[in-house]
Amino acid sequence: MLKIKTFLKTLSYKIYILLFLPFIAFSQNELEIGREFGLFTSKNLTNYIKPLLTTVNQSLNSSLITNSDISNEWSIGLDISISGMAILQNQKSFAAELPKLFGDTSIVLTAQSANGKMYKNSSGNIFEPTIYGGKSTPVFASPQNAFPPDSFYKSVAFAEGVDISYMSGLPVLQLVLGFPTRTELRTRFISIPLLNLPLIYYTLGINQNISHYYDPFELDSNYSYSIFGAYHSIAREKGIDIKSIAFGTAFSGKFSEKIYYTFSIQYENMWGGITAIRNTEGNNDIVNNPYEEVRDGKPLDVGISTLIINGSF
Repeated sequence: MLKIKTFLKTLSYKIYILLFLPFIAFSQNELEIGREFGLFTSKNLTNYIKPLLTTVNQSLNSSLITNSDISNEWSIGLDISISGMAILQNQKSFAAELPKLFGDTSIVLTAQSANGKMYKNSSGNIFEPTIYGGKSTPVFASPQNAFPPDSFYKSVAFAEGVDISYMSGLPVLQLVLGFPTRTELRTRFISIPLLNLPLIYYTLGINQNISHYYDPFELDSNYSYSIFGAYHSIAREKGIDIKSIAFGTAFSGKFSEKIYYTFSIQYENMWGGITAIRNTEGNNDIVNNPYEEVRDGKPLDVGISTLIINGSF
């Protein structure tokens, strides 16, 4: 029972995050963030959630193929599936950027206690947990000048992770259409209204049997292979524009008329970004922030870039 509760908690947390709603408010149809995101720069937030976005990409590109032995007739069906992923240790931390004048002892003195050691006057980057990691460690600072902008270089904290080693993928619900050319088309679509502007997700995928048309390996009827590909889009007119593609090849065999096994290898790539404006009205925490990007009220730009070569059975 405990394992089931943990699984459901993890799944609900992930879906909540993946909708991009926990950190975004809406104003005049723009995505807007408030004072609680003063500790994030664009670079730090991008790297903090990058493992989660990799999970999103793998979720989108799961269930693109069932088997390569596609019948040469018209068909229609509904496919429901869910994937799960182990979280590797190297996905639990990232190089977080410090304010640019940290390390200049004429401006600020800093200290950090991490891994049983004391680090003084660090500069550049330090390792902090990603969203899948564990406990973060703040960097305490003592400005050496009481007047701005030097006085802005105060202590910084970093977001903690959820400390997990397994994450369920997003559920996949898709319409599967079969054609008498031994072709299979997979489609997904959902639209969520967000302050008069829709957030739209759709997928177009295709799986084409090859072995019935061209078979240099002279396979018998129990084996087949195909090529497949898919295009995904998650977009909102203002603030969200994410694309993903995948393509690969698959080999299937069958134990009986209704029991198949399939090997596949695919290339996956995701790109795009999320942009949110910063609400700095009446917010001294933002004005006095040690990060220049946050202090100047520049937009928060989350760049998305994941590239994966994935095999499955």
